[in-house]
Amino acid sequence: MPKGLPASHRRPARSTRSVAGCLTCRRRKVKCSSCSTPCEPCRRLALLCIPSFHQNFKSWTTAGVRHGINPAHEADQGESTSSASPLADQSDGNGNGADGACLVRDDTPDGARDFRGQQGAEAAESFSMLDYIFCDLATEIAPVDFNARFFPDTLLTADGAALWPAMFGPDDADGETSTSSAALPVGMATAAVDRSLSTSLAGNQAMCRVPEWLSTKESTWNCFYYLVNSAQAIPNSPLCHAILGWTYAYLSHSNASSESPSAAHYAAASAAVRKLSDKLCGSSSSGFSAWRAVSNSDQLSLYVSSTFFLCHCDLITGDFPSFANRIHETKIIFRRHWAEGTTPGPLESRIVIWLAFLELRYFFLVGDKNLGPGAESDLLTVLMEAKAVPLLRRVRKDKSVLSECFGNDLPQEENEEDLRKERCRLKYDDLMYYLAKVRRFEIWDAKNEPRREGNDLLQELRAAKVEALHADLRRLQAECELAFPYPLSQPSHGRPVDSTTFHILTVEALRFCAVIAFSRAMHPAVRTDPEAQAAAAGIVRIARVLRKTRHLRTPRSTIWPLPLFIAGTETVDEVYQDWIVDSMRELGSWGAHVKQSTDKLEQTISWQEKSGRRARIGDV
Repeated sequence: MPKGLPASHRRPARSTRSVAGCLTCRRRKVKCSSCSTPCEPCRRLALLCIPSFHQNFKSWTTAGVRHGINPAHEADQGESTSSASPLADQSDGNGNGADGACLVRDDTPDGARDFRGQQGAEAAESFSMLDYIFCDLATEIAPVDFNARFFPDTLLTADGAALWPAMFGPDDADGETSTSSAALPVGMATAAVDRSLSTSLAGNQAMCRVPEWLSTKESTWNCFYYLVNSAQAIPNSPLCHAILGWTYAYLSHSNASSESPSAAHYAAASAAVRKLSDKLCGSSSSGFSAWRAVSNSDQLSLYVSSTFFLCHCDLITGDFPSFANRIHETKIIFRRHWAEGTTPGPLESRIVIWLAFLELRYFFLVGDKNLGPGAESDLLTVLMEAKAVPLLRRVRKDKSVLSECFGNDLPQEENEEDLRKERCRLKYDDLMYYLAKVRRFEIWDAKNEPRREGNDLLQELRAAKVEALHADLRRLQAECELAFPYPLSQPSHGRPVDSTTFHILTVEALRFCAVIAFSRAMHPAVRTDPEAQAAAAGIVRIARVLRKTRHLRTPRSTIWPLPLFIAGTETVDEVYQDWIVDSMRELGSWGAHVKQSTDKLEQTISWQEKSGRRARIGDV
């Protein structure tokens, strides 16, 4: 072998770098091929884009050191700021201050503090700097498109298996932190959370499982995956705190643990959403000038998405008055901005409908005795009467809502699957709205029952309402049978229940619910009838199939377990009754509202057996 090549055959020295992409994207392990600064991924997430020509990747120093800022002076500033308020410092201790997709690390072991016991004191101290948080948050949101595309293909392993995003970047070789939050521009999440509100590694990993807990899809192309990534982009946003609050509350409730940082995140998100609500209602007296750069649509999107997780938190912990107040506030804000022609983003528009489903499900499962004014006018009725649901759904023939979240990166098969499920969602709206109308009729009928005897006008009005409800029921049944033929809508033990099949079976279960609800409202003096018994048996058949799958093991639905509850109140078969009660108890991890509804179901069954008649919504 020759020891060397002739000079004429030697490769000339390269005049260009061999590695492309900015240091920020390489650090986050995100594909970056842009030659401009800032690159597209950093611009989309409002991150600090550091070109790779400035320094070597492995010797990445802080922005403060590069610009000649004394790190000791920065530390003193951060220390004094932290002492002023627990919400004023965001040094994550891991060098990820510049990475908007990373959350802060908590050096305190899990369970070291009981946040619920300290909620009042910590919240009072934390909220003193709330204006500072929002001032910084407004500058973060201003350049960010909440519906911007991101790239789940970067989160796939070599064999194509889904890999949830890493919450922490790698440490530097010398063990020092890689970025100082004090030197970051104001557009970054510099006004961060106190260390007591930061999340541990276990909490961050749990947050990454939120899409798995709430979505019926196994792939990463789903709405909750998009929401979690949006929250990670701005770690101190109300949405991020709301998701973390729900995550910890769900884990604590599932494991029957009393020690959880859920209350701290919940309090931070609630205070932030309250400020945002005042701004959206036009009642803010603090002159929040920083929010003027943020459009009303983006503010509304942030409010809706954060409120959704806070409502879930209320249902888990059993704080029903807070849940009712949030829904009531959402109605006020929606009416105001709908009249002005302002709507939230595509995904957040769908979340508005989810909130309406949560409220209606709560009315049937728990009742409305503890609710304040406006309880009869549910959110779904408000949306339907304003003719807002079609616009909120944004139904298109060729593009789904997911395509507006992920853009052209959404695979065609995922887009087609979501369009198939969109037919089911349209029926969700119609059938849930029918249940809302039956509920309103039942309340009206109970209120006017003492005056109906001998009053021909009231009797005629009741007959007209009954006829209209019956006509709507027959129309909905015919539409469901045409849209979902018998072989498709009936559960099959040999066919796997994927996400699309789950949606179809839920439509069928809601159709049976409509039959039972109509019969119970029209004929409250009798115990049952054959058509209602057949509908209850149909719900049990569907629930038996779903019970064997993963779909009902976590709170993936804003509709279930409502069909089970309605079937349990109607069936007279003791075997079915026991099976339904056992199934409801299995869903106790969904929250305190499901546990309370299970107790209510047992009381209803006992009351109906003794009285020989059906129980109204408010009887038990």
